Amino acid sequence: MTRRRWTALGAAAALVGLLVALALVLPDGGPAPDAGPSAPPAAAPTPADTAEPDAPVADPAADQAAIDEAFALIVRRDPDDPLAMGAVDAPVVMAMWADFRCGYCARHALETAPGLAELVAAGTLRIEWHDFAVVTEESPAIAAAARAAGRQGRFWEFHDRVFADHATRPVMDDAYLREIAADLGLDLAAFDADRASPEVLAAVEADGALGARLGVTGTPAFIINGVGVPGAQPLEVFEAVVRDELARATAAADADAADDAGDA
Repeated sequence: MTRRRWTALGAAAALVGLLVALALVLPDGGPAPDAGPSAPPAAAPTPADTAEPDAPVADPAADQAAIDEAFALIVRRDPDDPLAMGAVDAPVVMAMWADFRCGYCARHALETAPGLAELVAAGTLRIEWHDFAVVTEESPAIAAAARAAGRQGRFWEFHDRVFADHATRPVMDDAYLREIAADLGLDLAAFDADRASPEVLAAVEADGALGARLGVTGTPAFIINGVGVPGAQPLEVFEAVVRDELARATAAADADAADDAGDA
């Protein structure tokens, strides 16, 4: 399965500048990265070489706590966030990085995202969009236009229209973006001002920079409660990750409740 668990790059690095220095690791059973030219054979270890009483011991619980703490810094959980859908207190949050000119992002939007709607409606899943506008020269302008639509409460409608038109609109120029805005009944003057504003343009760029810091190199990319899911995977992959993370979140909540009851 193409699921990847984040690992922390160190407790200090995880909190520097309130950003998370995390990396996506290889999936279980995946091939190791190319190690480069072969090294000469190592000498046989001596007893002194093998005796490492001070070697660090893996602590899965501590690693998971670090991942959870780091992921909490990425998710927004803002009830007024126009680039998010789902309950603000949903136990599972999917942060996604995508590009409006990306064919695989269009596939996810058209084929997979509708299947996640039931999880969103049930309050189980929250989806938070991040721009990674790198595929074409048009990408940043489309991202800014979508955010401008979001300022009028229509981000997801704009999102749906752009992806629905992906296969039939090889060029998505300024006239096309204004056409969508008009069709959605947006205030065009406000739309034009917002999509050209330094604040919106900086937000698009900041989302891309955050994605790069987290190891995103292509779109779409998803992080679900600390589990990375790269690419336009089938719906079943997302459902399995959400199911596992819901079970983990429920178990953690039950443990906290038991601790509180014991302290009472």
